[in-house]
Amino acid sequence: MATLTIRNVPENLHERLKAEAEANRRSLNQQTIVLLEAGLEAGLEGGGKPEIHELLRRVDERRSRMKSFLSPEKIRAAINEGRK
Repeated sequence: MATLTIRNVPENLHERLKAEAEANRRSLNQQTIVLLEAGLEAGLEGGGKPEIHELLRRVDERRSRMKSFLSPEKIRAAINEGRK
């Protein structure tokens, strides 16, 4: 079997993996392999699930029909107005 070293894993991700491994009575290594396999089987290897591609296509279609976008300033103003 091949060996894979993963560096610079964020602490919160490491803790989540560790907790999930314990909950499933697996080693951290076994849990990581299970999650990698599940991710690949879910279609991540081929660019994501078909539903995600359809959703992104619909978002792009709607964006192309929009006449204008809200600027960050207009968004902040609307948020601040709603807080009054």
